Amino acid sequence: MFLAGVLAATVPAAEPTLTAQQIGARAEQADIDEMASLKGYTLMRHYVLDSPRFGKHAELSVRVTYRAGLEKKFEILSVHGAEGIGRRVFDKLIEAEKDASRQEQIDAMRIGPRNYDFALLGTENRNGQRCYVLQLKPKRKNRFLLDGKAWVSTDDFGVVAVQGRPSERVSFWVGKPEITQNFSRVEGVWMMSTNRSVAEVKIAGHSELSIESSNFKVECTKPSVSHVASVHSNH
Repeated sequence: MFLAGVLAATVPAAEPTLTAQQIGARAEQADIDEMASLKGYTLMRHYVLDSPRFGKHAELSVRVTYRAGLEKKFEILSVHGAEGIGRRVFDKLIEAEKDASRQEQIDAMRIGPRNYDFALLGTENRNGQRCYVLQLKPKRKNRFLLDGKAWVSTDDFGVVAVQGRPSERVSFWVGKPEITQNFSRVEGVWMMSTNRSVAEVKIAGHSELSIESSNFKVECTKPSVSHVASVHSNH
C-alpha cells in the first residue's frame, strides 16, 4: 500500500477535459486579449475574382492600414480586369470589411458563447497546429456569422481556421457562399492569411473569390510568439 501510494503521488494528474462551450469561451477571451494588445498594422492584400461564365478574371491589390480605434484605410495600388461587375464586387468587399472593423461588429461576429452554440467534434492537426474542432451554430442570422466549423489551437486557443456558410445571405452574393479562412500567428496575434469563397454571384453566375496578403507589419504590446512572412488580418 505504501509503494502504491508513492507511485500514485509521482504520476501527474490528468488535465480536465474541456467542454465545447469552455473551448469557445477561451477562444473568445483570447481574441479579446489580442485585440487589446493590437496597436495597429499595415499589409498588402491581393484579391482575385474568377467568373467562368463570362470568362472574367479580375485582380485588385491594396495596402490596408489599421490603427486601434479607427476605421481601416484601403489604398488601391493596382486593378486588372475589374471593369463592371468585378469592380462592384471589390468595392462591396472593401465596404464590408470597413463595416466589420467597427467595435460593435467585432463583438457581434467573434467566435464565442455570445454568438454561437458549439459541439466538440474532436481534435486534429490543421495548418501545423493541434486543434480542437468545433461545430459552429450561430445564435442569430448575421452575414458575418458562419454555420460550419472552427479549428481552435490547443496551445493558446487562437482560431486557426473556419469553414462554413453565412447564417444570413451576403448582400453582394446570390445565396450563401462557402467560405474557408485560414489564420497564422504573427507577433503573438492570430491574423487571417487566406480567404476563399465559392458562390453564385449576381449576373456572373458561379464565381470564386480568393484573398491573400503579404508584407505584414504589426504593432503589438504583447510578446512575439512567432513570425510569419505573408498573412493578413482577421481584425
